Amino acid sequence: MKYFLGENRNAIEIQIWVTMIAYLLLRVMQTKARSKLGFSNIVMLTRATLGAYIDLVTLLNCPKLDWNLLEQQRARWLASQNIQQLELFPT
Repeated sequence: MKYFLGENRNAIEIQIWVTMIAYLLLRVMQTKARSKLGFSNIVMLTRATLGAYIDLVTLLNCPKLDWNLLEQQRARWLASQNIQQLELFPT
């Protein structure tokens, strides 16, 4: 019970249902992509690209190529917004 956000029965049931739905959606994505990536890698890629307009099936089939495209799109967007990328450890 300490890992659930809510304490009443309804909150716990909702969290369990949401987790099951997310798991099933990720499994569907894994079978559609026909990739040999592990489930944890698919979850990581999905979390990293949730805010981007990118085709997840294409990303799962060819992660390196699509990831580079995503980085290029992000850099162009930052440049168009005149936002400078912040560095964690500036020199």
